Amino acid sequence: MNVSPLTRSVAALVVAATFVVTPALAGAGGATVPAVPGSAATAAPLSCPEVVVLAVDGHGNGWDDGPAAGTSLYVLTSSLVGQATRAGSSVAVRHLGVPFADADALAPGDQAGRSATKAVTKSRTRSWFQGKKTAITGLTSELMTLSAACPEQAYVLAGDSQGAGAVHRFLLKLDGNTALQGRLVGAVLVADGDRVAGTGATILGAPAAAASGRGVVATYLGSVADVPTSTLDVPVASVCTQGDIVCDLRNWSVTRSLAAHETYRTKEGRRQLHAAAKQMWDRASAWPRPLTGQTVATTPGESFSRQLLVRVGSAHAATSVFEPLGALPAGVTLSESGVLAGAVSTAGSVDVSFAVHNSAPVTSSTSGTVTIVATSVEASSQVNAGGQSSCHVNGEGTAYCQGDNTFGQLGDGTDVDRRRPVQVGAIGEWATISTSGATTCGVKRTGQLFCWGMNARGQLGLGGGPQRWSPQLVGTSSSWATVATGWLHTCGVRQNGTLWCWGANDAGELGIGSRISKAAPVKVGEGKSWTSVTVGGWHSCGLHADGSASCWGRNDFGQLGTGSTARRLRPIAVASDLSWTQLDASWSSTCGLATDGVIRCWGQNDQGQLGDGSRVPRLLPVDVAGARAWSDLAVGDTHACGLDSTGTAWCWGSNRYGELGDGTETGSPTPTKVAGDQIWVSLDAGWLHSCALALDDTMQCWGNNEKGQLGRGDRINRSTPPGVRPPAQRVVTKRLAKNVVVTTFNVLGSSHTQPGGGAMTYAPGRIRAEWTANFLQAAKSGILAFQELKTDQAQALERALGDTYSFYPGSRGAPRVVWQSIMWDSSQWELVEAEDIWVPVIGTTRPNPFVLLRNRGTGREVGVLNVHNSSKNTPERQRERNQAVRLEIKEILKRRHQGIPVLFLGDMNEREKVFCKVTGQTDLEAVTGGSNTGKCRPPGTMHFDWMFASPEFKVRSRAFVRTPQIVRITDHAVLTSTMSVPGA
Repeated sequence: MNVSPLTRSVAALVVAATFVVTPALAGAGGATVPAVPGSAATAAPLSCPEVVVLAVDGHGNGWDDGPAAGTSLYVLTSSLVGQATRAGSSVAVRHLGVPFADADALAPGDQAGRSATKAVTKSRTRSWFQGKKTAITGLTSELMTLSAACPEQAYVLAGDSQGAGAVHRFLLKLDGNTALQGRLVGAVLVADGDRVAGTGATILGAPAAAASGRGVVATYLGSVADVPTSTLDVPVASVCTQGDIVCDLRNWSVTRSLAAHETYRTKEGRRQLHAAAKQMWDRASAWPRPLTGQTVATTPGESFSRQLLVRVGSAHAATSVFEPLGALPAGVTLSESGVLAGAVSTAGSVDVSFAVHNSAPVTSSTSGTVTIVATSVEASSQVNAGGQSSCHVNGEGTAYCQGDNTFGQLGDGTDVDRRRPVQVGAIGEWATISTSGATTCGVKRTGQLFCWGMNARGQLGLGGGPQRWSPQLVGTSSSWATVATGWLHTCGVRQNGTLWCWGANDAGELGIGSRISKAAPVKVGEGKSWTSVTVGGWHSCGLHADGSASCWGRNDFGQLGTGSTARRLRPIAVASDLSWTQLDASWSSTCGLATDGVIRCWGQNDQGQLGDGSRVPRLLPVDVAGARAWSDLAVGDTHACGLDSTGTAWCWGSNRYGELGDGTETGSPTPTKVAGDQIWVSLDAGWLHSCALALDDTMQCWGNNEKGQLGRGDRINRSTPPGVRPPAQRVVTKRLAKNVVVTTFNVLGSSHTQPGGGAMTYAPGRIRAEWTANFLQAAKSGILAFQELKTDQAQALERALGDTYSFYPGSRGAPRVVWQSIMWDSSQWELVEAEDIWVPVIGTTRPNPFVLLRNRGTGREVGVLNVHNSSKNTPERQRERNQAVRLEIKEILKRRHQGIPVLFLGDMNEREKVFCKVTGQTDLEAVTGGSNTGKCRPPGTMHFDWMFASPEFKVRSRAFVRTPQIVRITDHAVLTSTMSVPGA
């Protein structure tokens, strides 16, 4: 017999899915016992599909013009497989082909006009039904083979025409075979010639045949017993269209009766087959299927109660019955409803086997295994300061978090910032917690790992998916020892000394030898000597049992401590013979505490965060200044802190928000004592704040508080720990100068670096705004033009620089106004006038700011126009740029006619064209060079960022800045120029 491609596709319909309940299951009547924290499940093996459909085709749908697996059974089995797939089940279809005759054989063509009851004869029926014994024998053999190989499978039988009769008779043979009968889901009989009057089967058709009718075999060859029988408690669907010559022989013409037999090909007929498939799947969903890989994590002597997880149809969930297979561990019980409860006295793991079946309807049992893992991870008091959040685990193992909750990183089920601590999870369940800018992870005392918060790059370790607002179990391991979170990646060490990392890997920060990101934990190398790990912005470092240290990932500032700036995709030893006891990493620097009690740091040092008295980056570890014996250390973004052997806290680096805790806002490149006489136990540093653990097991914080991360009930920055007198306000003094540093800076808007943005490899807008402020202060910029500045970045810059700089429009403008803001040193300049120049940009109009500033020393006024014209090289965008430049030049000429010196700055998204227009139509010159004296000669180096100045400004220096510091802020070069102040 030839087998068509369609036949092969039906025979190969094996669908596998993981044992996880999905919303689609509810639509198929599915449910599970509710999941319990501490339980886990994975996919079942596919060698034994849960359900097998045995299909016998009678070819009443067309042996000559159709495939061996006829249309009816293909529609039926495809529908059943689809429902199973949506419910997360595994199904296989086995087709048994027997070359039965076509339905036309019951009444040859010369009988077309006669009544079907007269045209069909006993001999023709017997001949038509020839082959039924072969089909029944095949069914028996196949079922016995399958049941021997996979003793927990369930079966659906389906037949069409003669195949339906074969299945009908096979069911009668099965009656009384309790072993197989208990695993039978049901049967679908399409055009069953053995259909008897008054059948107990569900009759489907379009329209359905009357219950009083009977099939052609029952009419001419004698009836067999009806199915289902009184003892065969399974659903049987009889799909039979009224007047079908095979299953509902009537006094109709042969032509009409044969046409009725073909209705299962039609749209209405297919609908009935789908209904029959649904009836079978509704019954198949009664089989409870234990989820594999279930683990109950506990600690020795601790009582537990866990509901064992099964996947079962929602209509049958309440009637699942559990029983243990073999002896249970001492002190453990299993209820009929599947609750495993009790306590184990010693550490270790033990497998508990169980069986589950349904009592209504009665099904055969399926078996499962749950592993009880008893481990003990000691809880210890600790503080953890993240980006703009803070967490505290007290001595009892209860965790509290506060501050930024934009991505649910506080774990309280919301995205609402908290100015007071909120409890995370249950009382006493945590051993350690690590929080970062937007992600938090913690190890429970059971040794299990949970993560929550932002998941834009898979940093939660859950295999992908959206952000989570409450703790989510990571994998099935119950042997985690510690965890460390960063902005986009996470690492953890297990109790066996193996190191695992996951999340973003653009700079090799996962240490796996590639730059491929991972959404679930992946082991770093084969070593088992790791004792701890710390995670920075784009790099990671870890300690080995022998005290040696290794780092990997980005190394642009030397933060790996290798003596070079080469990136490393695998762990490489820190270039030191010292033995280390502790490491901590930040965005671009790292510090370590050695066994000799000295803290040494390396990497970025622009704010003195390495503590060696300089502001020079270091490629190798350098000692923190001062002869102190240190016991703890913490590294923030641009500051760091240490705890000496007397319990006194010291901090160094940037102090813009009081994060050094010394009562001032003045930074220091060497350690300065945290104010007050408090004795501290441990400490940690966030981006812009610091926290420490007091002797009374309370967490105290100081520094930046814009998200409530200090936990004091407000958003007021504090420069000292609680109870210590705050600092006096700084006084801004006027600073007169003959020269001014002018800068134009496309800062890369924060929307690009948020989840879903196109530049997630950059740090978030908040921290990049801080780095921008550091750069501008170091460059002593007096006038600055921003492009792409988003409101949150404008607010951050105002917080960082607002006491010495003024902005227009700054964060007070509408969002699209804020994008282009002008900033000036308010000790040198005062605002006289401000207006917006509206230009076409990307299909709309956008305001570009113009300000008229008066120099406080000379009294001379200068005009500053900052623009950001349309991007992309398309005809429409070019037309917009042409019109924008015309309007901008119009404003420049107006001000020049008023005798006002003008600076024209911004991201103009053009090179030669804009240079030639501006220098050809105005008297302004580009600070980067070039000329236009009849013939336009652009400068040799051009970017999209330009700075044009009228002749009153004498250019002293100019540069495109693309240092490692700028590279981590923006994808643009920064153009800066020192020039004379007109009239000075």
